[in-house]
Amino acid sequence: MVLLRSLFFGMSSTVEQIKERLAITDVVSSYVRLEKAGVNLKARCPFHNEKTPSFFISPQRNTYHCFGCGKGGDIFSFIQEIEGIDFRESLHLLAERAGVVVKESDWRERNEKKRLYDILEAAAAYFEVELAKNKDALIYLNKRGLQKEAMQSFRIGFAPQEWRALTPFLRRNGFSDEEIMKVGLAIPSERGADSYDRFRGRIMFPILDHNERIVAFSGRIFSRDGDVQNKNSGGKYINSPETLLFNKSRILYAFEKAKSHIRSENSCILVEGQMDAIMSHQDGVKNVVAVSGTALTSEHLSLLGRMTDNLIFAFDADVAGIHASRRGIDAALASGFAVRILKLPEGSDPADFIKTYGDKWKILARDSKHIVDFFLSVLVEEISDKHKLGKQIEKYVLPYIAKIKSTMERAHFVSRVASFLAISEEPIWESIGKIEKENAQVYITPTLKIENGVDNETKAGNVSNFYEDQYRNLEERLLSLLLLWGKQGEEKNLLDEVHKDFEEITGVSLRERLKQFKVTEADEVLFEAEAHHKDSNLLRKELDELLLNLKEHILKGQLLKAMDELRYAEDNHDENRAHENLKLCKKLGGEINKLSSLRIKS
Repeated sequence: MVLLRSLFFGMSSTVEQIKERLAITDVVSSYVRLEKAGVNLKARCPFHNEKTPSFFISPQRNTYHCFGCGKGGDIFSFIQEIEGIDFRESLHLLAERAGVVVKESDWRERNEKKRLYDILEAAAAYFEVELAKNKDALIYLNKRGLQKEAMQSFRIGFAPQEWRALTPFLRRNGFSDEEIMKVGLAIPSERGADSYDRFRGRIMFPILDHNERIVAFSGRIFSRDGDVQNKNSGGKYINSPETLLFNKSRILYAFEKAKSHIRSENSCILVEGQMDAIMSHQDGVKNVVAVSGTALTSEHLSLLGRMTDNLIFAFDADVAGIHASRRGIDAALASGFAVRILKLPEGSDPADFIKTYGDKWKILARDSKHIVDFFLSVLVEEISDKHKLGKQIEKYVLPYIAKIKSTMERAHFVSRVASFLAISEEPIWESIGKIEKENAQVYITPTLKIENGVDNETKAGNVSNFYEDQYRNLEERLLSLLLLWGKQGEEKNLLDEVHKDFEEITGVSLRERLKQFKVTEADEVLFEAEAHHKDSNLLRKELDELLLNLKEHILKGQLLKAMDELRYAEDNHDENRAHENLKLCKKLGGEINKLSSLRIKS
């Protein structure tokens, strides 16, 4: 008991020391781009996708809160959530950053992750020494345009062409075979013999997380002949397997070096390979990361979205090449990013272009075009026939416009397409509407429960929790703002209008709902008060927008139910019921479209 108490009080003292030395703004700003909001700061939430910032940081209270997903706390809860680690790990991470020593009472306890990080660090040092000894590999890298400073900064190394070179080195440094295999540096032999090195005869690129810790490696094949691929050595590039430390869906190469530049430039250039990224950083364009042969994931986009909402793709910049990257581009547009294309000369990659033309890389990045403008310019150059041009624009361009979240930006590009084709905007909007219907997602409100059809109970259960949270977040934000509205002593007749609208939309008395609003929920409005108290017009506008969102949410839920009942009626050949539900679907669809048009006008 005495030991437990000493640990507890010692830990509390360490926590307080860390909090004294680290401001929450310093911690959070290394992950997201912050903007002033009264006495607070705000950002797009790093824990869920959103276009409008609802994540607030209070420097005075040293806390954060998101009005979108409801997450909040101090620097420790923030680091635990964003890094996916436990409290002890967050304590060590923040202590190191604050220069505070964490005293461990039990020296026998070893942190598994710390051991794994140490193995990877030892391996990187080994590969660096081996590269310094390999003249052929150094000559090759110099020919590719890499300078010594860049090689050292990115810690490029070399794995000898031997079955067992790294593994014995790591054993001599106190690491077990099990630990070496856990980080993916060794592979067990199928014949039960000694394990052997995963990377052999390769130029080695360490992959770091955004805290600048090595989590994996990527190895490019190399031989004394300069660049000959050995058929028995695997592909041109091989990467570490996924491990306790490495999840390829969450890691972007060079992000740890690029993140501050992405934030300051408010844009990120995406390239495909490590050499592309390193050469760009060497050339002075440092807001660059590489996807390293993996698909662009939602986790990657979430990571980048903390820093910027502008992505520049520097992949094969022709129609076929861009179309091959369509999944990532679609996901970026759907996440609210503005997507631009950096056009390279045919047959060139960023690394070769930078080596040949140097500073022109900066010009290419500056002159990158929005993806819609890129396709329009390429297609207009290639196709003179207006009818064929229209077909190609419909095939390649309109699906991208349909993915754009901003109604103003979408309207701008519809106008551009109409101008290119010398036609009215109406047929373009119709085509986009068809594309949206094909890609439409359905929603459900917390009050709806599907009663008919096979597995409907299960279906409702699977999605209702998510949409219940979504509905509750909308409602709680509205209630918080109404409390703020009352605090500011705004005109009573306007407040009455909001009450009336809420009751018409939801069928619930707003006054009764406000009485039920928890004190803890009401306290959260402090963030809103500090952010908005000087601008009542903005507050009124947001109330209107929230009422519109609530109405749309409920209508989409009703549409889901009607569509499900329509399918059930059709499956059971109930023509009367099918006819009634078809009429209802059309009516609800019309009301949802009206709300969309109201948004465009506002």
